[in-house]
Formats: sequence, structure tokens, C-alpha cells
Amino acid sequence: FFVNYDAQRNSIPNATSLGISGVPSNVAAADVPAAQAALQFLSTKALAYSQKQNQDVVLLKTDHELPGSNHLALRYNRQNFTGANFENGGLQSAAEHTGDSLIHTTTLSGVGTTIFNNTLFNEVRGQYAKDQEPGRANSDDPEATIRQGGATVLVIGRNSFSPRETTIHRSQIADTVTYLLSTHTVKAGFDYNRDKIFNFFPGNFSGVYTFNSLADFTNKKPATYLQNFAGVGTTGGTTNPNLTDQSLFAEDQWQVMPTFTLNLGLRYDRQVIAQPSVRNPDPQLLAAGLDTSRIHQDKNNIAPRLGFAWTPGGDARTVVRGGYGVFYGRTPAIMVGTGHSQNGIQVQSINFPVALMPVYPGRYDSLPAALASLPQNIFVFAPDFQNPRVNQSSIGVERALTNDLSLGVTYQYVTGSSLPRTVDANVGVSTVVTTPLFDVNNVQIGTVDHKVYSNGGRPFSSFNRVLEAESNGRSKYNGLTLDLNKRYSDNFQARIAYTYSKAKDNRPDATIVVAGVDDGREVQDANNIGDDYSFGDSDVRNRVVLSGVWNLRYFDAMQSATAHALLSGWSFAAIAAYQSGQPYTPIINGDFNNDRNRSNDRAPGFARNSLRLPSQFSIDPRLTRDIHVFANTHLQLIAEAFNITNRSNVSRVRNTYASYSGAATNKLTLGAVNPINGYQSASATTGPRTYQFAAKLLF
Repeated sequence: FFVNYDAQRNSIPNATSLGISGVPSNVAAADVPAAQAALQFLSTKALAYSQKQNQDVVLLKTDHELPGSNHLALRYNRQNFTGANFENGGLQSAAEHTGDSLIHTTTLSGVGTTIFNNTLFNEVRGQYAKDQEPGRANSDDPEATIRQGGATVLVIGRNSFSPRETTIHRSQIADTVTYLLSTHTVKAGFDYNRDKIFNFFPGNFSGVYTFNSLADFTNKKPATYLQNFAGVGTTGGTTNPNLTDQSLFAEDQWQVMPTFTLNLGLRYDRQVIAQPSVRNPDPQLLAAGLDTSRIHQDKNNIAPRLGFAWTPGGDARTVVRGGYGVFYGRTPAIMVGTGHSQNGIQVQSINFPVALMPVYPGRYDSLPAALASLPQNIFVFAPDFQNPRVNQSSIGVERALTNDLSLGVTYQYVTGSSLPRTVDANVGVSTVVTTPLFDVNNVQIGTVDHKVYSNGGRPFSSFNRVLEAESNGRSKYNGLTLDLNKRYSDNFQARIAYTYSKAKDNRPDATIVVAGVDDGREVQDANNIGDDYSFGDSDVRNRVVLSGVWNLRYFDAMQSATAHALLSGWSFAAIAAYQSGQPYTPIINGDFNNDRNRSNDRAPGFARNSLRLPSQFSIDPRLTRDIHVFANTHLQLIAEAFNITNRSNVSRVRNTYASYSGAATNKLTLGAVNPINGYQSASATTGPRTYQFAAKLLF
């Protein structure tokens, strides 16, 4: 029998500040008083707050030896997590724009094993789990993003997705049979997993405003207003995107010869997806093969696996390992749930024209009949949608230099295909136009030719944006790792690893599900996805990690009681990590290509992810002291620090390079030379220096 209880209480400050320090000098004189009033009002909301992570975990585990060489293990887990103000965060996110994230998870699982004889073994696993994750909101006001000169000043009001809830009831059973036959170890089995899901996701139901300037905010002149509504007689934002995973596998570990082992495997995966109940009858959608009541289910996911281990010439000091495998991912429930609801009938998504926008901070309680005919945003799966596929291969050599020192080199190559993304299928026809470029002093400095989509000729005239879930994302990763490992001896162990890698993709993303909120993660041009093929957001070219543990046992045998009491039982450990900066893209604030997405247009002359953040470096030391108390009882004192040098490791910068005034004046103003915009200034870091102290009683 084993019982464990773990309680954690953690509080992290979230600094909040306005995105600008004062009224910019280029603001028209007539707008200065209104801009000042806006800053004065927003400064009362840009106050620091705490994000708390409070968690209680209970574990009960029992093991039973049953008759007939049978063994049964049962485990019960309970987790309660309260993330106070964890629904949102950041420098330009007010406290009212967040809320509490809650998690309540209960799991009961069991493993039964049976030894039939010396060559046949069976293991069956089963579990039932309930995961309930509601999110609360700190405000009832609509969300409002206030910008000035292309830079975000502050985001206030209720965030666009809270309050919310996702509850999953999971039932799983899996079985694996192992059979030993001469030089072969054969395994085969199945895995059945069913998720019964309740999903309440009221994206944009509370209303979403954007203001292009401080003066516009004071004068209540929004640039855009978006609100979603539950369709009459429907469940609105409540869906049941149930998922069932079915898997079969077989593998053979074959000892071909004493120096060579071969692993061969084959796996089949199928994901059964609950189908939406509502079909949008729009004839243009159906003619294009877009059926909101159908999500294609991939049935040909056959995945071969191959691996080997070889000691050349029988020299055990050198090992060569390699492998190749095909792996299939799942279509996440957040995409499926959105496909169930965002069909233009169950949830009606309206981008309001200026004349019909409510007066801030107002919103509509229900969709007025006069507005029901406005074009909507809908979400639909492509008819040929498939599960993501990954091909992964690696080859490595490890050589023992001494009895406790080894050197290894490994090359890994990974490609992804059929990766999910969401694009707007309703952008229509484009032309190339010439737009004048201006500096912040309103002086023309040149022109730029770029693609613009016309308002007419869109393929689906009854809709605003038709967000289509497609599976045409691709990625490629190359990585080479050098690893020097000193195993524990002479009171210490250490390891240093260097990885040189390159990750490229065409911007796949399975979480683009809310129009107006997730727009920044879409490709720039829905009709030219290849234009976004570049370094991936997570690309890290160089990374070095040094870690080690040093037991200071040299004084444990001292005869002096005083010296022994002061100097014995100490150990020191540390992790030092360096990595080069990840990439980011300079963007334009405004809908430069007129595709109705104002968050994803790149600045002229820049490719996607063509700039890099600064490098990051952190040292995390740990000092422990073991004190003998009595008998078999020890007290362990622990002191730890994270980022002990307090380096400012920038993880995000303000990347708005230019602002676009719109087709009315057709001016692109470069903001990179205007320090008020804060272009390339840090907006997030990985965290300051943090200390942690602990005491542990071992008995």
C-alpha cells in the first residue's frame, strides 16, 4: 500500500503596463486631449496583479499478488488545481482581462499481469478518468484592444473565451501479449480509448472591440466589433466532440546475432470522430464540397517501425543505434468542437458594419432580426482532411572513452505532413496595387507593390470568412547532437550536450478556431501557403546544456564532531543552458491585403520569421544538506535558484513594424523609426531570478 499527498502554493507577479509612455508627438493637435483622457483612464487598469498556482494531489496505490502467477496493481489519483488569474496574462493584458483556470481530475486505473509460462506473458491495463476544466472571467465588459500607431496600448474587459468549461470522461482498455521464441521477443496488442466530451466554449459571445487610437477609444469610435450568438433552438457554444481512438500493433525484437539486435514493428491507428449534427444548406458551400455536418475520418493510418542496435566487431565500448518510424497524430477536440458549433446556424458570428456597432461598452443580448442576414464567419473541415503524419529517423554512435566517460553523436531527421491548419477559403480574387510609403512625419519615402483581394468576387457571397480546417501543413527538422557524459564516480557526475538544428514549416497550427482572436497565427496569403514556408516558430539553431551533481563527501569521515556536523552531508548540482534566439516576423497593423484579417500581414521586405530574438542563458544551481536525525531518519535541506544571474531572457518582442490606414487613404506608415511605437522592445521574458527553499524529512 502506498499513499501520498502533495500540496503546492505558488504566486507569480504579472507586471502590467501601457504599451506607450505618453501621447505620441505625431498625434493631431485636435486629438491630444482625447488621447490624454484615454491614457489617464487606462492607467487605472494597467496595474500589476498576481497569478497563483495552487494544487493538491492525492495518490493511493495498492499491489496484490493473486493466485496463479497473477499480479494486480490499482491506482487512484485526485488533482485539484486553481490557477488564479491564469486565463490570460502579459504586459499589455489588464487584470480584468484574465480569470481563474480550474482543473479537477480523478483517475482510477489498474494493471493486471499474468505469467502463463516461461515464454508467454500478458498485461492488461484499464482506466477511467474524469477531467473537468472550467475557466472563470474577471469582468463582464466586452473585450477591447486599444492601439496607437500600430502598437497595442492595453487589452481590457472580459477575454473572448471565458467563462468556459471542458469536461472529459475517459474510458480506456489496452492489452499486450509477449511471447518469447528462441531469439525473438514478439509483442502484440490493442488500445481502445473513448473520450466522452462536454465542451462549452463561448468564443466572442461577450463582444470584441478594437480601437485604432487612444482618441478613438475616448470618442467611442471602434475600428471593428465582433460578436457571436447562439442560434435559436440550438445548443450554441455547447458541443459534444466525442472521440474514440482504436489502435493495433505488433513488434518483434530479434537478436539476429550477439552483436546485432533488430526491432520490427507495425501499428494501425484510427480515430473515430463524432459528426456534427447541423448542415449549413448554403448552395455555394455544398457545390464546393464543404459540408458542415461532415468531418472526414482517416482510415489508412498504417505505421511501420524499424530500429537496430549494433556493437561493431563485438566491441562493447562502441554502440551504433538507428531507427525509422511513421507516427500519426490525433485531430484535437478543440478543432472538432469548433466544427460542431461554428457552422453559421448553431453559432452565428457577426462582424458588424460601423453603422450597426453598439456604443462601447455595450453589446447585443441577442442577434436582432435585422442583422441576421449579415455575412458570418463559419468553420468547416476540408472534405479530404486527414490525421497528421510524422516520419522520424535517427542514427547515432556512442563510444565509451573510459569506464565512466562516453561520447555520443546523434543525427535526427523528422518530416511532418498532413499537418492541420486553418485558412480562409473566402478570399476571392486578387490584384497587385501600388501603395505609397510614409515615415512618421507623413513624408512619402517610396512605394510598395503588393497583393490585394477585392471585396467582390468572393466564392461564398453569403459569408464573411469561411475558415477551413485543412491538412496541408508540412514541416522538416534536422538536428545533430554531441553528448559527452560522465557517469557517477568519484562523488560526481556531469553531462554536456550541444545540439545544432534547423526547423522549417509552412505555419501549421491546430488551434486556430476563433475568428478575430487567433488571426495572427494564420498564413499571410490563403491562396499562397508556400509563401509562409520558412523557419518554424520553435526553431533554435544552437543549444548547449551543461548539468552535473557533486557530492561533497570528503568531510563525512572526519573524526572531529564539530567539523563533521558542519561539513558533512553537502551536495551541489547545477544546470546551465544556452540557446540562440528564436525567430519572429515584423508585421503590419491593419488589413494590408484586404483579406479581412488585420493581424497576419508581414511588413514589406521581410519574409516570415526573418528576424531573431536575443539569445537566452540561464544557470540554475541547487545546494542540499543531509542531516542525520536519529535511526533511519534524515532531514534534507534544499536551496535552489533559477536564472541566478537574473539575465533578461527575452521570449517575445513588440513586432509591429508599420501601420496601414486602410483603402480610404491607402497609406502605409513605417513605425520602425518611431521609438514611441516600441518596435522590437521586449514584451515578455522567461522570468527573473527566483529562489526556492525546501525541507524534506526522510524516514
